Amino acid sequence: MTDVKCRAGFGLEGDRFYGYRPDYKGQVTFFKWETLLAAREKFGVPALVPSVFRRNVVVEGIDLDQLLARRFTLGESNLRARARLGRAIG
Repeated sequence: MTDVKCRAGFGLEGDRFYGYRPDYKGQVTFFKWETLLAAREKFGVPALVPSVFRRNVVVEGIDLDQLLARRFTLGESNLRARARLGRAIG
């Protein structure tokens, strides 16, 4: 999937929690494409796909750490980065 649609009060279309319950305070997880490439290399799995990590939005060329504790816009959706999860692979 190359596009994602976020709907207020419902979440990301196609996500397992989409429309889970009214005004559910779900989260969007961002995952760096560069990290996926590093995981493919490190674990020797060239066919590794983003869905195996159960991440919602895979991005490329964005410094996600710069978004921490900030509000930002993705398309028509207003988001706020709250936490950094996990460690880099490599």
